[in-house]
Amino acid sequence: MALTDKKYEKFYKTTGTGDDKADSSDLAKAEVLWDSDRGEGCKWLLNDSTLGPIVFQLQQLQDELDYLRTEISANKDKAGISNSQASAITANTAKTGITTQQATLITDNRTESARLDGLITTNTNDISTLNTGVVAAIKVGAYPSLGLLAPAGTTQSHTSEIVYDALQKKYFLNIYYKEETPAKPPKKGVVTIRTGQIELK
Repeated sequence: MALTDKKYEKFYKTTGTGDDKADSSDLAKAEVLWDSDRGEGCKWLLNDSTLGPIVFQLQQLQDELDYLRTEISANKDKAGISNSQASAITANTAKTGITTQQATLITDNRTESARLDGLITTNTNDISTLNTGVVAAIKVGAYPSLGLLAPAGTTQSHTSEIVYDALQKKYFLNIYYKEETPAKPPKKGVVTIRTGQIELK
């Protein structure tokens, strides 16, 4: 946005030959008076009931101008972007978004992903139900005889489970047979587990 036209005018000029050019001797005299009064903190001007408030405001304006000069100097000292940065901006500006077809494919893939998630959940629940049913159906009519050498109190038990091997993509029935001998100090109890696996077709 362009600056608006200025409203102030020069007090005097120091160049040219017009009537508004200040006399150099008048300027020299004013400078001597200024230096003299400034050396005392502008005591004479500030104590004048008419000029004092004006000098005070002029000092406020000078402080503001000093601040603006600092900001302008900081901005002028900033270096521009490099050629590589300019090229990167140009390249990024030239990039276009995805097409309508690509957006449709992304939406379809997200929909298919959600559908597969639902199938995985359903299959997991079905496998869990199947596992419970098979385990409940497996019964052992009799355990093998432990013989006369087996310690008194030895118990026999079994468990089973159906697992799915994701790498092989196969189902297996795992069977665990356990013999547990109770502890009889100073001897500790002993647990023996025998396992087997059957692939389900």
